[in-house]
Amino acid sequence: MILIPSFTKKTLDKIRIITCQLVGVALAWVVLYKLNMWLFKGLEVNPFVSWVFLPAFIRVLSILVFGWTGVFGLIVGALITSQPAIIGESAAIILALISGLAPMISVSLCVYLLKLPPTLSGIRPSHLFIFAIVGSLVDVCFHALCFIMHDMPSHLVAHLMPMLIGDTIGTIAMLYIASMIIKASVKMVSK
Repeated sequence: MILIPSFTKKTLDKIRIITCQLVGVALAWVVLYKLNMWLFKGLEVNPFVSWVFLPAFIRVLSILVFGWTGVFGLIVGALITSQPAIIGESAAIILALISGLAPMISVSLCVYLLKLPPTLSGIRPSHLFIFAIVGSLVDVCFHALCFIMHDMPSHLVAHLMPMLIGDTIGTIAMLYIASMIIKASVKMVSK
């Protein structure tokens, strides 16, 4: 019988948990991305911008819940849904990095400005609205930099306003849906 030191078992358990979280975030991104493409195809401005973008919700939520594991899950999900044939491999990688890092920056900024504790205890619905707006603004700014740096067509830069609106609407819509599910679940459990 081989004895595994307890720190190794704990480390393996931690790796399993982190891996499941990372895969879960990536899967949530891909599912919401595909759902968004199906539901809101008519609201698509171009392959990168839609007037409603549901995966923006996962950006905020995954960072709030999983921290850096959420960042890496977002990057993996964005790489899976990227379109390197249209924009090139380096731009696809940079956009995937933006999808993970921009929400970490925006959430950290909101936590600091709202003076929330690291545990996020005391977070209110109004805070989530602020997270959605700031997250959309930071994301759009980083996308704009990427589009300009890669000399992408000027129409992509011109579509930053629909991107901002789409990210904000997508996040707020999904937060509303999540709150309705939570309220319904609480009512069902209390019966």
